[in-house]
Amino acid sequence: MPARYEGQPQVQLLSDGRNIKLLADFIFYDPEETRWAVPAEAVVDGASIPKLFWSIIGGPFDGIYRDASIIHDWYCDKRTRTWQATHLVFYEAMRVSGVSDIKAKVMYFAVRWKGPRWDKRVIFNTNLSAGTFYNLAGPTSTTYAYPLIAPGDNFDEITQTKIFTESRFKIEEGDYSIAEIDNLADLLKPDSSKELIADKTGNIPPPEINFFLTENLKYFQRKLPSSRNEDIVRLLVRFCRGTHPYISINDINDFLQNHALPAVHYDC
Repeated sequence: MPARYEGQPQVQLLSDGRNIKLLADFIFYDPEETRWAVPAEAVVDGASIPKLFWSIIGGPFDGIYRDASIIHDWYCDKRTRTWQATHLVFYEAMRVSGVSDIKAKVMYFAVRWKGPRWDKRVIFNTNLSAGTFYNLAGPTSTTYAYPLIAPGDNFDEITQTKIFTESRFKIEEGDYSIAEIDNLADLLKPDSSKELIADKTGNIPPPEINFFLTENLKYFQRKLPSSRNEDIVRLLVRFCRGTHPYISINDINDFLQNHALPAVHYDC
């Protein structure tokens, strides 16, 4: 069956003017038939959508993506499923709600890039040995969601807004798939399973640099097909140095040389 909601959300706006409370269960089924249920009495506040971007894309309970925001907010708070699946269901629910594909992808990028992330950790209680009255089977284990620092927070708010605005423009103008948006977001917001793209000394793995520059070069070439190579290079340098200052001019020139493009000798 296609993705769908079960019923309409019945909500009460609380006196604080921000939080809403569900008066009845609210359920969404994703395309894989996974059931995403938010129970009656649940309180959500929309905090799973980065507040910095509310003025750009709207608040969490504005417009027709309110229902998707309720599902996303609850599971970001409870963290009983992976952060990847939780952010993806936000996109899937928005589409069912009638949000355009482009706007849903922009909002998906926002939560993929700067929304909450977490990891599953298992804690073993070794205080009780096997055979005791309380622990006949040996050490017990408890699984909990370990919060991860949002790598997007490594940027100041001005840079965050700039990166998001540029990325939004790229998504709106290009034909990005969800997988391509994941790649774009994870490049600007490193996944917790690997080292940060740049450490404090400015070291960046060469494959990360190459991917980032290649994607942006293709974008500018597609956007400005009649422009001179020199102009494309100038735009590439401005964008890449502005959004990712750890990439050095030497890094860029190595990339340009490999693509038979003119080198630069200073920040454009």
